[in-house]
Amino acid sequence: MPDLEEWYGFRSDLPQLKELRITNCPILRTLLILPTKLEILSIVECLKLSSLLGLHDLFHLCDLWLVGCPDLQFPKIIPLQAKFRKFECRECPKLNLLLGPQNVSSLEILFLIDCVGFHLPADNFLSPTLASLWIQAYLNPLVLPQLNTFYCLEELRICGCPGTQLPLNFVLPPNLKYLDIKDIPNKFRLLGLRNHSSLLELNISGCRELQLSQEEFLPSTLVHFCTINCIKVKSTLRFKNCDHLYSLKIKGCPELQLLPNDSLPVTLVHLHIKDCLRITLLFGLQYLDCLRDLHLSCCPELQLSLDEALPNELRTVRIVNCPKLTLLVGLQDLTFLNELHLANCPQLQLMCDTPLSSMPDHLEIVGCPGLREWCYINGYEYKEVIPLPPHADYNSWMMKKLF
Repeated sequence: MPDLEEWYGFRSDLPQLKELRITNCPILRTLLILPTKLEILSIVECLKLSSLLGLHDLFHLCDLWLVGCPDLQFPKIIPLQAKFRKFECRECPKLNLLLGPQNVSSLEILFLIDCVGFHLPADNFLSPTLASLWIQAYLNPLVLPQLNTFYCLEELRICGCPGTQLPLNFVLPPNLKYLDIKDIPNKFRLLGLRNHSSLLELNISGCRELQLSQEEFLPSTLVHFCTINCIKVKSTLRFKNCDHLYSLKIKGCPELQLLPNDSLPVTLVHLHIKDCLRITLLFGLQYLDCLRDLHLSCCPELQLSLDEALPNELRTVRIVNCPKLTLLVGLQDLTFLNELHLANCPQLQLMCDTPLSSMPDHLEIVGCPGLREWCYINGYEYKEVIPLPPHADYNSWMMKKLF
């Protein structure tokens, strides 16, 4: 219906209509009447839709999708009558609905993303039937309960919700597969990681009061692990039985450590470590035959020994601001290398003057005086410093350029 501006509905003509989907109607402004027997309603990418009358009268509605309707709003906050099974609202910043306890007793999926005008009860708004919960950019106060008895919950994402609080001792739901927590301001401990038997993805970012166990074993099922700017985490990560870990990213966690004799999982494909002051070794690096991307930045204590050669299958190597790094064994043997960035590693040297096995598409070596002669011998460009744009801060600009 690309040219429709108003729709008066078919309440009388289609009294038994149970499913209605409206997608990509850029000039549709108003839906005046909705069939009362509707069970499924989907409205997607209706950029000028501002009125949706009769929504509060849909007692039979089970599934509701409102996506990409930036002007949709109501004259006042209205309670909904339906008992939802699936409820998804995305990118509807003016939407001022109230989702109450009467709506969620059978709820399986709740996605509330970039809908800052939406209202949820401050607590007790979740149902044990819930399988997926994703709340993002929700500004109102919200207290998340303990979820260790939510046996159906497989996906939990709470991102950018400054008024949201987690329990002080937050126990993971037993069947959770995906956990994404960002910018939670309150202090909390994450419990139940070590013996969790289903977790696949763990992403925690900007949780400055997060605490973990002193020695934290990652779940054996884990595939992706990412922690960013969790400055009070003082744990030592353990990788025992992590036979499926594909991606490991640790950034801005100055107190986090890796156990010196605990080998990295051999299944790793992506390894990113940045701003980690207490990580000193990458034990078992030479055995990571699947590793494709290696990013090491601002790790002042990091060193690699003669035994820790770079894996042969690497495509990208980026090492910046690692002042104690002295050797890169195996760099010249990387046959498939596409990108090589080495910067501000004043003690870094190579074992011999032989050239790279293949010329990378992107090569940048800056501020590594121990590599100056090697670059000269093999015809590689060497820079003492990175040329700065006008009025740029050196460190921040270099990080943006290289990462």
